[in-house]
Amino acid sequence: MPRAVLVAEDDAIVALDLQEQLLSAGHIVSGPFCTASDAIRSLAKTRPALAIVDFRLEDGPAVELIAVLKRMSVPFVIVTVSAKNELPEDLRPVRIYSKPFIMSDLSQLVDKAVRGDLGTVLGAAVEVPRRSI
Repeated sequence: MPRAVLVAEDDAIVALDLQEQLLSAGHIVSGPFCTASDAIRSLAKTRPALAIVDFRLEDGPAVELIAVLKRMSVPFVIVTVSAKNELPEDLRPVRIYSKPFIMSDLSQLVDKAVRGDLGTVLGAAVEVPRRSI
């Protein structure tokens, strides 16, 4: 059974583009959510294979959402316009995609996550090495 990719993005154009491209590639999309609180509520219903998270959402930084994803061992990537040094220290080892990004850069990562072969276990979280930005 295919597993969902959660999209938490507050920019409607970026969110809809991500959704369209993921659906076109045959993935199930959970969201897009423009707030961390909505994304967190969705996790009670659907455990995604991967989460694509904008660090700055309508209700503030996605710190709580990321903490929930870590507790659930859901792999995630951060897409952001923020500079790496603006992110909390504990998020710097996480894979970060700088906006604007090219969807094909995310495609292999999404495919691996949906197949279940993504990343290394780091503590309670399944994360992937950070990409230079």
